[in-house]
Amino acid sequence: MKLLMPFLAGGLLLSSGLNAQPREIKSEAKITEVTVYTSGARIFSEKTLEVPAGTGMVKFTGISSEVDPGSIQVSATGQATILSVNHEQDFLQSAGPDNTIRELENKRKTLEKKITEQQLYIQVLEKEMQFLEANLKISGTANGAKVADLMAANDYFKKKNIEIVTEKSWRNDSVTAWNEQIAKINGQIGEMQTNRNKPSGVIAVSVDAPAKTTVQFKLSYLVKNAGWFPTYDIRVKNIDEPVQLTYKANVQQNSGIDWKEVSIRFSSANPNQAGVLPELAPYWLNYQAARPLNRPNLPQVNGTVFDATDNQPLPGVTVMVEGTSIGTVSDVNGRYSIAIPAAGQYLNFSFIGMETQRILISSATQNVYLQPSVQNLDEVVVVGYGVQSRSALTGAAAGVSASPKNIKIRGTAVQPTSIPLNVTQTEQQTTVEFALEKPFSVPSNGKNFQVDISTVAIPAEYSYLSIPKISPAAHLKARLFNWEQLNLLEGEAHIYFEGAFTGKTLLDTRNFTDTLELSLGTDRNITVQRTLEKEYSSSRFLGSRSEVTKTWKIAVRNNKQQKISLTLTDQVPMTANAEIEVTDSKTDGGRLNSETGEVNWILDLKPTERAEKKLSYTVRYPKGKKINIE
Repeated sequence: MKLLMPFLAGGLLLSSGLNAQPREIKSEAKITEVTVYTSGARIFSEKTLEVPAGTGMVKFTGISSEVDPGSIQVSATGQATILSVNHEQDFLQSAGPDNTIRELENKRKTLEKKITEQQLYIQVLEKEMQFLEANLKISGTANGAKVADLMAANDYFKKKNIEIVTEKSWRNDSVTAWNEQIAKINGQIGEMQTNRNKPSGVIAVSVDAPAKTTVQFKLSYLVKNAGWFPTYDIRVKNIDEPVQLTYKANVQQNSGIDWKEVSIRFSSANPNQAGVLPELAPYWLNYQAARPLNRPNLPQVNGTVFDATDNQPLPGVTVMVEGTSIGTVSDVNGRYSIAIPAAGQYLNFSFIGMETQRILISSATQNVYLQPSVQNLDEVVVVGYGVQSRSALTGAAAGVSASPKNIKIRGTAVQPTSIPLNVTQTEQQTTVEFALEKPFSVPSNGKNFQVDISTVAIPAEYSYLSIPKISPAAHLKARLFNWEQLNLLEGEAHIYFEGAFTGKTLLDTRNFTDTLELSLGTDRNITVQRTLEKEYSSSRFLGSRSEVTKTWKIAVRNNKQQKISLTLTDQVPMTANAEIEVTDSKTDGGRLNSETGEVNWILDLKPTERAEKKLSYTVRYPKGKKINIE
């Protein structure tokens, strides 16, 4: 008995130590609501659990691994006290294959079986062809073969040859078509399996309850790899009708957790951007000074996004103008096109598994090569019950245990899915929110989903602007009234004028007036021509000075069936040197800005009406000097 006593005592102590450990409850918290920001999203979850008396640990699973730990908030309704909250990464648990993947795999197996069967048939047909060729050769060389027999054999061979070739052709076509389907299925499976190897997130909540009780937990936290941006469709049937504006939200997320039938809100800070109409630079004269280029503002940037490892185009890449909510997504061929505000300087390119790239906007065409993301997770700290452990994991995306060279993310269908839904708009102190009135699902695949928020008719006043010195085009402008009631955010807009797509523009929501000015593209039914009147232009010497006279004729014709108002703009050069004189400026009724040299004519033209304006000026400067005079 004496020998057993210490053992029993030790057993009692061990049992007591075990009882001191917090009791653990694991449960998945259902996502009920998501507020999507231009970068990131806030997730709201709820779960009601029965908590035993004493101190315990509640672990909420099904949490994204992309959580910002500092953003986690947990509240409890009931007779329980929250002692602590931690976010953990569970590398042993990851998303497994779902039913959709299994269905795709089964479909792939069926196609592979069909391909094998067809290949066997093709082999049989090839053997049959070889047999016929051998027999035809024997019959043709046999002694005493009759001409009639040879002709009959030849006809038979020809007929069978056509049959065999025809059958081989359609069987080969079937194999090719099925291989293409398998390639698409493989791409879809690969995309869906992106999140399978990601670590699972866990929110561990330590609670203390005086007695067994039912507690309703509410969780909220911010996740990365999610966001939205607004785009618009602006349709103008003709300049006598209101503008039809469709407000769209483009949402994408790759948080690792699908948002299934949840309430979604889109939230954004108040916008700030500039316009995109052409601007005329002052024309200053000086010795050896070049004429101003006066090229149009860079209205948009186009290009292709490539995977730098294999130079293959990347579809589904999110492209954003830095500091704005203006964004777009590269198409199935990796091409993108995005409108640029006047103040836009940088573009940000982001894609799952790739390093985010920031480039300076320097030209109208800019191709981008994204490098695979190699994240070393040696510094990831897994915290549970106060114990810290480190594990190393390297992959092309956070949590993906594979070499970047082996990871290929290819989408076969990245065209935005547009779904019209009812939306409630709420204007906060510094943000505007759009709440979808029906639950909506957004899978965690990084694809862009487009939601129609609303379509409204806005009264507008139309006018045209033309600067023929830069371009002979006539730009249509629309002034929208009481636009601030629509809660519009800065964003890219697709313009449809008189039933045709005319290009892209930007909504300039920085105006603090009750009108908003939009550029609706150019109108080909208005022709503008600027020509030099040589008979009224001259170049001569007067004593020690040179004198150059320029006279320009600007002709405008309205080929539309409606009356139009057009602002015609040109300029008189300005002098930056006391030895250079600009005199005898004649503007033909135009308004001259003496500080910039800009000349404006406002023309009201009836249908088919034509108008002409002339602009002339004389420049005098010392003989022997060189001045670039247009």
